[in-house]
Amino acid sequence: MNTMSKIKIISCIPALLFLLFGICYFFFGQRIPLNFVYTFLCAVFILYGVIKFFCYFSKDMYQLAFQFDFAMGIFYLVIGFLFYCFQQEVQNNFLSIIGFTVFIDAVLKIQTSLEAKRFGMDKWWTILILAGLTALAALLFVVPPMERLQRYGLIYIFNFMYAMGLIFLLEGFLNLWVVLYTVKEIP
Repeated sequence: MNTMSKIKIISCIPALLFLLFGICYFFFGQRIPLNFVYTFLCAVFILYGVIKFFCYFSKDMYQLAFQFDFAMGIFYLVIGFLFYCFQQEVQNNFLSIIGFTVFIDAVLKIQTSLEAKRFGMDKWWTILILAGLTALAALLFVVPPMERLQRYGLIYIFNFMYAMGLIFLLEGFLNLWVVLYTVKEIP
């Protein structure tokens, strides 16, 4: 197995963890203790930050999947350490922190999709659609808070558990697709 294949596999790990978390939270969210959620996400964000640093320095042909990974690696490490060091404060702002984190990643993936189009990749639009849906879903958790949207009757279908599961499902699919589709080995 060559180096780029190993990097591809390693960079898929957080996406698969997000997918797993999204599925579990979507279907069994009320049974999952919040302390587990904070600890799990703390570990995943720290792992994701380390992996993003590692992947940033890889030599893939287009550099699309990893172009923002140096800055995002720092960002995810900071978020992970905030989850670890300030659990009480994180609990008070949990929805906004998650929404903001996922929103930033999704917006950067929108830019990645446009650059994939410039490189002539024919499925660039799938990144654009997934990133757009992920960004919109994440905005539900940023401003105004989801509780306010529910109070005004703007959200009937989703409750907190479903929305959190959906956001992590979308984030997982988005990151998995970007890595599997755009990472190519230099010939």
